Amino acid sequence: DVVLFRSVPTDDEQSLALHALYESLQMHSSSSIDWWKTTNENVCTFSGIACNSKGDIVTLDLTGLSLEGTIPTEIGLFPKLERLGLGRNKIQGTLPTSISQLTNLRHLEVFKNQLTGSLPQDFSSFSKMKRILVQLNQFHGSLSSSICSLEKLHGLDLFVSFFSFA
Repeated sequence: DVVLFRSVPTDDEQSLALHALYESLQMHSSSSIDWWKTTNENVCTFSGIACNSKGDIVTLDLTGLSLEGTIPTEIGLFPKLERLGLGRNKIQGTLPTSISQLTNLRHLEVFKNQLTGSLPQDFSSFSKMKRILVQLNQFHGSLSSSICSLEKLHGLDLFVSFFSFA
């Protein structure tokens, strides 16, 4: 067995979340992802990951890698995450409610997947959000009017989703 996170300079929650994402999106079967081929690398050097100077993951960009599976609830354990890029994959299931814990999120990009369910009912925790790209999924339900309070939002794409406004 490969030992994961032997020398990762980040906290345990971030490590747990990264491992959950890796397993849940079946990255081990993707030739595009080379995470954890060796055990002594810093996750900040992994393909699709960018970190700040303290080693906190601020970007997860896994766009267009044909990943399958679901987004794990542990996604909410990246407290400094600013960009979540999971577009153009084959991700199924719902957007976990734990996504609302990503209070530093500026870009939510989950377009062109097979996601269902609803978007968060309260957008007030996303005060830094600039872009929400959720088009070409099967989202439905009511879209909270709190989305209108996102003063920094300049991009919203809901194409081929079925929402009513509450």
